[in-house]
Amino acid sequence: MTKHIFISILLALSLLSGCSKQHISPIAVPSPARTPEERADRAFEAMQYEAARELYRTLLTQPGTSPFIRARYYERVAEAGLALNDPAGAGQTLTRWAAEDPGAEDTLAWQRLHLQVAAKTMDGPDYLTAVRETLNRPTLSWPGKQTLGSEQFEALWGAEKREDALSLSGALHQAAPDQAARQELERNFLSLAGSMTPETRTQILAAASEQDKERFPFSLVAWAEGQHLLTLSPDNWPAAYELLRLAPFSSDLVDRQWYRNELTGLEHHFGPSSRSVALLLPMSGPLGTIGQKIARGAQCALLGQPRTGRTGELRIINSAGPDWKAELSELGPEFTVVGGPLRKEIWQGIRQDNLQSQRLFLTFMSSLPGEGVDGWRFFGSPTDQARTVIRAAMQQHGITDFAVFYPKERFGSAMAEAFWQTVKAEGGSLKGMGTYPPNSPRELGQAVATLLKAPSGKSQQKTPAPDFQAVFLPDSLTRAQLVAPQFFFYDAKDLLFLGPQVWNQAFLGGSRPELQYLSRALFPGAWWPDNPKPAMARLQQEFARYKWGTPGFWAGLGYDFTRFAEKAGTASPLSPPDQIASVLHAAAAGMSGWTIAPLDWDEKGQARQTMFLFRPGAGGPVRIQPKAVQAVPQQPAMPTPSQQQVPGLTETNIPS
Repeated sequence: MTKHIFISILLALSLLSGCSKQHISPIAVPSPARTPEERADRAFEAMQYEAARELYRTLLTQPGTSPFIRARYYERVAEAGLALNDPAGAGQTLTRWAAEDPGAEDTLAWQRLHLQVAAKTMDGPDYLTAVRETLNRPTLSWPGKQTLGSEQFEALWGAEKREDALSLSGALHQAAPDQAARQELERNFLSLAGSMTPETRTQILAAASEQDKERFPFSLVAWAEGQHLLTLSPDNWPAAYELLRLAPFSSDLVDRQWYRNELTGLEHHFGPSSRSVALLLPMSGPLGTIGQKIARGAQCALLGQPRTGRTGELRIINSAGPDWKAELSELGPEFTVVGGPLRKEIWQGIRQDNLQSQRLFLTFMSSLPGEGVDGWRFFGSPTDQARTVIRAAMQQHGITDFAVFYPKERFGSAMAEAFWQTVKAEGGSLKGMGTYPPNSPRELGQAVATLLKAPSGKSQQKTPAPDFQAVFLPDSLTRAQLVAPQFFFYDAKDLLFLGPQVWNQAFLGGSRPELQYLSRALFPGAWWPDNPKPAMARLQQEFARYKWGTPGFWAGLGYDFTRFAEKAGTASPLSPPDQIASVLHAAAAGMSGWTIAPLDWDEKGQARQTMFLFRPGAGGPVRIQPKAVQAVPQQPAMPTPSQQQVPGLTETNIPS
C-alpha cells in the first residue's frame, strides 16, 4: 500500500512539473577520473598540454600496455609538444615511436605529425623534400597520401606559397597508384583551377617554365584560363588556343583524350587554329648558304608541331629570285608573318611597293629603316653587342673609363658609334678614341702610340698610364691579334680588351688565336652551342635525325623565328604600332626557351637582344655568367663627336 502511494506522489509531481512554465535541468556532476589514462585524456581535452604530455609520458613507462594503446600515447605526446611550440621535442617523440614500432612510419598519424614538425623546423626546399618523400613512401596507403597531400596543399596555398603548393600537387599526382586515382586528382584540380581568379591563373602561368606548362597541374590552369578567355570574347580564340592546346598533348594527364575531343569541338566552332609562316630568304647566290640554314631551322620547328595538332605551312620565297615581289603579294591571308629579308636592298623594294602594309615583317637585319612602324627586327644590333661588353666591364671589373680603337671602314665606324652612344647611356666615360687603316699593319704601332699618348721614339720618357681601363676593338679576330700586341709594346698590359660578336663567330668557326695578348678579353655572342635550354636540345635532335650535322646560329634563328611567329601571328599589320609592339613583347615572354640569345621588344617596337658573354679559351669561347650588381652612377655628359674630332665617325656610314 505504501509503495503504491509513493508511486502516485511521483506521478503527481511529474504532471505538475509538466504544467510548470519553468524547467530546471539537473546539474551534472563530473565523475572523478579514476585512472591515469583518464586524467591524461581530461588534461589533453582541456588543452592543458604540459600536464597531458607528462601524464602520457608516465603512461609510456608502464609495462604491459598494448602496442595500439602505446601508439595513441606517443601520438598525444607529439601533439602536445607541437601545441606547446616544442617541435624538437615532438620530433624526438616520433623518433622513439618509430624505433619501438617500425610500422609507425607507415601510418597516417605518424606521417601527419612528422610533416607538422618538418614545417616548423625545416626551410622551404627541405620541407618540400620531406613532403615528397612521404608521398613517395611505397608502404603508406594511398588514402593516407591523399589526405596528407590535401592538407599540405591547403596549408601552402593559404600561406600564399602557390608555387610550392602546385609543386606538391604534381608530386601527389605522380605518386597516385593507378589511372583512376590520377583521373580523380585531375578532375578535382580542374574544378579548383576554374574557381581561381584570372589574375591568379595568369600569375601561375607567368611563373611556370614552358616544360612545366605541359604537365599537371599547370596544363589544367592553362585550360581553365583558355576557357575563361573564350567566355570574354570569341576574338580571344588565338590566344585561348595557345593555352588550351597544352592539356590535350600533356604527357602525364590521364584525361588528355577528353581534352583533345573538347579542343577539336572548339576548333570546329571557332575555325582552324593554324597560322602559316613565310620566309623571305636568299636561297641562291652569295648568301644562299645562309638562307638554306635558316630554312632548315624553320623546318625543324614545324616538324615538332604534330604533337600540338597544328598544321601550319612554311612558305619559303627566294629573295634572290626574279619574282619574289609577286610571290609575296600572292600569299594567302593565313600568312600573317614574314621572316626576312636579310638585305637592305630587298627591304627598300618592299617599302617602295608598300608590301609591308600587308604582312608583319620581322627582318633579319641589324638595323632597319622604319623600325617599329613599317617593320620590326628579329635580330641583334651593334648596340646590343656594345651594351653586353660595357656592362660586363662595369659590373664585373669596376671599369667606367673606356676607349675605342677602330679601323677606318664601314663596320668599324658603325660599331664605334654604337659603343660611344652606349657608354653614355650606361653612365660611363669615353676617354680615348683612335683609328687605324685596316690594311696597313705598319701604321698600327703609331696609331696605338697616338691613342696612348706615348712619347716619340727618340724620347726617353715612359709612356704614361692610360686614362682608360678598357678598349673596344671593333674588328675581326685576325686583326685584333695584330692590334693587341701593340698595346703591350707600349706597356699598356692591364687593359681589358672588348670585342664585337664577330670574335665569337671566328672562335666557333675554328679559329684558335694566340691567347698571350687576348687573355684579358670579353666579347658578346648571339649563339652558345652548349645552351642548356630544352629548345636547343630539340633543335639538335632534329638536325641529327635528318643527318644535317650540328646546327649553328642561322639554323637557331630560323628555329626560334618560326616558333615565335606562331605566337606573334595574332598581330595584324593594320594594328597600331604600339599594339603590335605589345604583341611582340608578349610573344617573347611566352617563348618556350630560345636557342639564340633571347630577344624582346619595348613599347616603341625596338628590338633588344640579351646576348651571351664570352672570354677566349684554349678550346674556344668560354661563357661568362652575368653578375647582378648595382647600376653604375651616371657620369657627366661627354663631348660631342665634333669636340673630340673623331675621324670618319658620322651617322652616314653606319651599315644597315
